[in-house]
Amino acid sequence: MKLKASLAVAALSVLLLAGCTSPADSGSASETIPASQAATPSPTPTPEAMSVEDAANYYLDTVCPANAASEAWNTATASGEFAAYKASAQPLVDAYSAAAARFDDPTVLWPAQVEAADITALSSSYYADISVLQGIANAATETEANFAFANRDAAAAASQKIRARLGITSDTSSSCSGR
Repeated sequence: MKLKASLAVAALSVLLLAGCTSPADSGSASETIPASQAATPSPTPTPEAMSVEDAANYYLDTVCPANAASEAWNTATASGEFAAYKASAQPLVDAYSAAAARFDDPTVLWPAQVEAADITALSSSYYADISVLQGIANAATETEANFAFANRDAAAAASQKIRARLGITSDTSSSCSGR
């Protein structure tokens, strides 16, 4: 009886172990699974600089709207009316912000005829003007608007560049409200 029980336990153990092994482990034939055939990544294309013609069009598409908004600003300022130049400041902020962002775009590759330092200088100038113009657009009085001109420096340009790159409004008052 003891021998039958031992044989039964041994047989049960063999069956249980057989369920835990793979067919390859048990000596039966198995299919060979081919190695993964992951797609070979294509090489990243080397970016090419714009042609001179494309660069000229890109440049004009960037500066012309800013220049038009600037002309409107100049006309409003020449009127001597605070309300007029205050009202024309925000459209100029928007136009300069768009121009600065296009000139600051690292994916845009200019041809050799255009020096990177010139593009950086132009972008920085737009960013610096944005600080002044946003101050004028937010000014409640002409005195406050005149004070805004003190904000045109390298730090103001850097501040606006950082704001643009982080998706923060150029309006330093509204972006800090409640903080």
